[in-house]
Amino acid sequence: MPTYTPWGASQSSDCIAPGIMEYSTAGHGGIHLSPGRSREMPECLRIKNGWYEEDTNWARVVVVFSVHFPQERIKHAWGTLKQWLPDAYETLTGTVILPGESRVKDERQFQEDHRDDYVVIAAWGDWLSGVPKGFVYVSASLGGSRSELDHNVSFLVPDDEYKQRQCFGFVIDVNRHPRIDALN
Repeated sequence: MPTYTPWGASQSSDCIAPGIMEYSTAGHGGIHLSPGRSREMPECLRIKNGWYEEDTNWARVVVVFSVHFPQERIKHAWGTLKQWLPDAYETLTGTVILPGESRVKDERQFQEDHRDDYVVIAAWGDWLSGVPKGFVYVSASLGGSRSELDHNVSFLVPDDEYKQRQCFGFVIDVNRHPRIDALN
């Protein structure tokens, strides 16, 4: 009989240890902790409903209950925490994650560094009517905010330059990238 999970009915399950069950569904999966096991979780890692999805949150369970998991999975779990849950990682280890060691921390720093800059939120190539050959027509907002779409500004950026954008966004240089009101 399948168990209900937040991702649908389970297709398979594995008892890792008493109170630690791992479930797979048609589209997702994760680990469930019993209430007793949940109380053993450090506050910085605990998820109240006891369900830890398979993308990142599984790592919380593996590092706490590492005695029940293989070394390779434990190593992967610490790396996952460092990349995607850096605050918890720093709390648990007492170490500060350096720039370049955590995608989440790097993205936070990018957002902080560019909160007053125009950051591209949408782009169209020269295939779009009115965009000059070799350019990208972009829509940008301060800090890359998508919450106030009516405050977007448009610019033209050389295609070769736009291809070199960082993973967190392309920052407009208002002195070099021409602002445009509308395409011709």
